[in-house]
Amino acid sequence: MTVRSDTKQIKYHGDALSQHQPITSPSRHLPDEILSRIIYQVTSNQQDDSHQSKDRQVEEQQDLYHCTLINKQFYAIANPLLWEAPVLYMDPKRLHQLLDCLARSTEQQQQQQKPLGHFIRTLVLYNTFCTDTQLLQLMPLIPHVTMLSIQNDRYAMGELDALPMITNTSLQHLPFYCSQLTSLDLSFIHLSTATVHALGHHCHQLGDLVLFFDTKPPEGLFSTLGHCPLETLRITGNGQTHCGLTVTMAMDMIARFQHLTSLELTHIDPFNLIMKLAQNNNNNINDGENKTTRTCAVPWPHLKTLDIEPCYELDDATFIAFINTHPHLQQIHVMAPHLTDASLDAMAAHLGDLRDVYFSGMDEISMDGVCRLVRHCPRLVSMRFRSCEQMVACACLLVVDGGANEGFSLDLGEKEFVKIRSAQGEAGHGMTMN
Repeated sequence: MTVRSDTKQIKYHGDALSQHQPITSPSRHLPDEILSRIIYQVTSNQQDDSHQSKDRQVEEQQDLYHCTLINKQFYAIANPLLWEAPVLYMDPKRLHQLLDCLARSTEQQQQQQKPLGHFIRTLVLYNTFCTDTQLLQLMPLIPHVTMLSIQNDRYAMGELDALPMITNTSLQHLPFYCSQLTSLDLSFIHLSTATVHALGHHCHQLGDLVLFFDTKPPEGLFSTLGHCPLETLRITGNGQTHCGLTVTMAMDMIARFQHLTSLELTHIDPFNLIMKLAQNNNNNINDGENKTTRTCAVPWPHLKTLDIEPCYELDDATFIAFINTHPHLQQIHVMAPHLTDASLDAMAAHLGDLRDVYFSGMDEISMDGVCRLVRHCPRLVSMRFRSCEQMVACACLLVVDGGANEGFSLDLGEKEFVKIRSAQGEAGHGMTMN
């Protein structure tokens, strides 16, 4: 039975209960396991697809609401799920309603019944309608929230000078009230040192973090976050001020984030970090004048995703040293103009699990190098190239003109991979991929 048909059946029984006597006597309730399974079917799409549209999320919340009206059994199981991830859109009225409802629930809470805000686990806020005052009111009401996203849409839409309505005035108190956070997205909101320090002090379950800095990140940033078991870290700069990781920052990251699986740095120069990782990967540490060496553990052995843009100083030797000891990489997005086919050959030799590649502004790589990479990485599903001059020259039939600002683009998928792998010899640039 599909999710939709399950929902229709639930609504049918709900209508019957509202118009007639109960279908079953109070002593003949359905087992909780069966009810839980029914509710799971109603919400399974929502749980499996985190990128679904808000319209679909609202529709599924309406389904859950109908479930709560059937009887007390359904209410007890469906109501916590109904409140698990409220959908606010970008409507200030919805936020006002949510705050009023949660406040009343807290004031009227009965023994053995949780306030509604304690059920909330996921919440997305937009600073176009949520202010510091409202966030300060909301935080104490949702102590068990685990996934929180606060979007500065005005910045994202190009209003660079528009001050966010949510600032560090409220954000510095967020970790204290919401210490169970496992995922926090603060896109395009510049964080103060006090806010970052509070995150590291209180949020010891934080595994997924998205940060933005309008200026250079504070020197002790990563040392402060050392108590957070980060697995995914994404940091964005403003693209106008040169922001680079210092050697101290790089060493702090390597020492603190042992469980990191995904790193994304945009407009934050990562050269010092990659250089330090490459040096450690050689497993040779110069011990002063004695020039002795000792073996050290490879940092970030579980890293699967690397997204760095741009990294103008990165060269083949540094990148290859990094690649050699990170064989679990599956996704690489790089803008590094000095990398050549030598780096592609290292990827082909060491990255058997590679699935997705994105290269931008890399004029020294060729279609021959790409073909060798495709042949040695059987799990590849996507390769994308933007403004790579030799790729334009060698694969003109596949090039798409993206306009003066975007340059040229080339996308390779399963169809092209099959032809590359089936071609004889190493000179794949002569193939016609229609």
